[in-house]
Amino acid sequence: MPKKKKKSFEDCIDVINNEINKKRPRWTLKAITWMDFDDVAQLCRIHIHKKWHLYDPSRPLAPWASIIASNHIKNLVRNHYSNFVRPCLKCAAGHSETACDIYETQCNRCPLYANWERTKKKAYDTKLPLPMDHHLDELYSHKDHSYNIEDSIDTFHVKMELILKPLHWKAYQLIYISKTEEKDVIKELKIKSTGNKQSESRQLRNIKEVILDQAKKIIYEQD
Repeated sequence: MPKKKKKSFEDCIDVINNEINKKRPRWTLKAITWMDFDDVAQLCRIHIHKKWHLYDPSRPLAPWASIIASNHIKNLVRNHYSNFVRPCLKCAAGHSETACDIYETQCNRCPLYANWERTKKKAYDTKLPLPMDHHLDELYSHKDHSYNIEDSIDTFHVKMELILKPLHWKAYQLIYISKTEEKDVIKELKIKSTGNKQSESRQLRNIKEVILDQAKKIIYEQD
């Protein structure tokens, strides 16, 4: 029996669209305002197209496309919501919006909640919009952590000058303050070639690595 010829993705787009549209009720993340089901459908089409080489033409297309679309929607829900929600929603002690049978309220007295607050809450707040009725309270209850960037940069330069050797400090000034081109930096630092055309660039790269290592020390150790 001759093997059934495989149709192209474009030839099967009507069947694919029909199976994707059946999944509309599965997309329940209305809070994610930047992604509606039309966006989800397009992502499913792209995903099915990427998987098209795996489709066996001897089998019905509709069930295969349906499974691919369902799995992709599950992944989208996980990536945009499930991975970031507070653990209370999956905890037997948590109920309603804020209540907890163990700690009375859902708060960081619970180790699971405390870990979520430390590692995932910022991502959750970024992905889901803030309710308008609480927006002003949330906005004005935060402490002002603003700082003067220019002053911070000047302070950083001073600290770098203190810990760098004269050659490295000169290189730092040329590369990161004056934004001098590499060929001119090599000339200013009087880097000599050892016969290989790439030796000058390699020497300069080594100098950069020393500078960056010292910069990291300042950032991580001195904040």
